[in-house]
Amino acid sequence: MAFKGKKQQGVALIMVLMMAAIMAVVMIYMTGKGQNKARLAALVKNNNNAMLAIESAQAELVFSFTTSQFSILGPNKTYQGQASENKFTDNFTGQINKQENYTVQVQDISGLVSLMPFNERDFKQLLVKNGVSNDRQLAILDRLIDWQDKDSLTHLSGAERGDYELPFLPSNSVLQSKRELAYILDDTQLYERIAPYLSFYGQEYLVPYYVPNSLHALFSTTQPTAQQGAEASPYPSGRYLVDIKAEQVSLRKRFTILRGQDSFRPFFIVDEMILQ
Repeated sequence: MAFKGKKQQGVALIMVLMMAAIMAVVMIYMTGKGQNKARLAALVKNNNNAMLAIESAQAELVFSFTTSQFSILGPNKTYQGQASENKFTDNFTGQINKQENYTVQVQDISGLVSLMPFNERDFKQLLVKNGVSNDRQLAILDRLIDWQDKDSLTHLSGAERGDYELPFLPSNSVLQSKRELAYILDDTQLYERIAPYLSFYGQEYLVPYYVPNSLHALFSTTQPTAQQGAEASPYPSGRYLVDIKAEQVSLRKRFTILRGQDSFRPFFIVDEMILQ
C-alpha cells in the first residue's frame, strides 16, 4: 500500500510539473504577444506623429509661399529693401534643408528636363550621359512619338499596339505620368536613373540657376552661385516640386506647388504622393 501511495504521489507531481510547464509556456506566449502589440502600437504612434509633422510642414510651407515674396522673387532678390527669405529653403535646386524632425527639398521645375512641353535637346543629352547609343536614342524618340499620336502607323524604330506586352499600350495620347516613360524606354534601370531629372509643365530649355547639383555634375556644367549677384539669377518659375521627409520613420510626402494666375487662388497643389 505504501508503494502504491508513493506511485500516486509521483504521478501527481508529474502532473503538477506538466501543468506548471504549460502555464509557463502560456505566460511566455502572452508576454510576447503583449510585447508585440506594444511595439506595434509604438510604430503606429510614431508613424502618426511623423505624418502629422509632414502635414503641418506642408501647410506651413504653402502658407509661407502664399503670404511672402520669396516664391515670386526667388532666394537672392529683395523687396522694398528686405531680403527675400524662407525658413523651409534657401534655394530652389532640391538641396536638403533640415528642420526639427523632418527635412524639406524644394526644386524649381524649370531646372529639370521637361517632358511636357518636350525639352528634346536636354532629354537626348540625358540619354547620352547614361550611355544610350545614337540608334537607341532615335528608337526612343520614335517610340515616344508613337505613344502619343492617335494613329496606328509605326515610325521607323517606333512601337504601336501589339509591340508592347500589355495589349492596351500605347495610350495614343499625351503623356500623363513619368511612369509611362518606363514602358517607352523598355529599360527599368535607365528609367530609374533619369526619372529624378524629369518633370512635367516645365520649359523647353533648362534654367541653369535652378538645375540641381547632381544634374550639373552629370552634364559637366557649372552651378551658378549667389556671389554672381541677384541680377544674375532669374525669377523662379512658380512651379515647385516639394519633398518632405520624416527623420525618425521611413515616411515622406511629395507634391507639386503651382502658382495661380490671380489672387483668388495664388497657389494650388497637385500630384500629392505618400512614399514609404
